[in-house]
Amino acid sequence: RAKIPALDLYIRPELVYTELKNDVTYNNFLQSVPTDYKFRKIDVPVLFGKQFLKIGNIFVGPSFQYIMSSDFGIDDLQEISIDQFTMGIQLGVGLEFGRLGIDARYEKGLSKIETTFTDKIINSNINFDTRISQIIVGISYRLNQDKKKSF
Repeated sequence: RAKIPALDLYIRPELVYTELKNDVTYNNFLQSVPTDYKFRKIDVPVLFGKQFLKIGNIFVGPSFQYIMSSDFGIDDLQEISIDQFTMGIQLGVGLEFGRLGIDARYEKGLSKIETTFTDKIINSNINFDTRISQIIVGISYRLNQDKKKSF
């Protein structure tokens, strides 16, 4: 964290690796197939926040995302393209008790993430919107005791 004194705010850039797995039912016009969908990405949230009551903080900011890979758990679908750079927004609150901190945030994808798959059975392209919304809970531990310094 770094203070922005003129605005009485702080800025908190982060680097986060995320791996998600979701159950999906894929309908290929012939049958419904339950499968899973895996999604790997790097997030770079740039959060602006305000401290209150000496232990709390609230923050918001854009989250820039790079999609590393995505795939369905069935062999009938082959990924042929994915929008790799996307943007979202995060909003959250946190509490700090000495060196220990906990926060909860909501992330919403703003860019429409379009992934195109080819169905090998019916030889057709399928577009799939992989935009995510998620709730993230984090725990942190401050290495130094001086709250005025970054951790």
